[in-house]
Amino acid sequence: MTLDKRGLFLLLQGDSWGVVISCPPDDELRVRKFAAAVEGAVSAVRAKHADVEAKTKICPDCAETIRAAAHVCRYCGYRYEA
Repeated sequence: MTLDKRGLFLLLQGDSWGVVISCPPDDELRVRKFAAAVEGAVSAVRAKHADVEAKTKICPDCAETIRAAAHVCRYCGYRYEA
């Protein structure tokens, strides 16, 4: 987030996307609150994504993502040793 004479500029950037939001200086507090809410939401999504990845594995036969607790791949039938 950057503040200059012309106003406030907020850059939201992901792995493959980006958005720039600008507003006049009198809306600074509103934009700062919005930025804090967006940062909180992004953190929550990243945490959930990391949690989902921790509960999955890649099938060595077909390379599909399956649950970590699975004993048989639902896509190709590959059997994991228990």
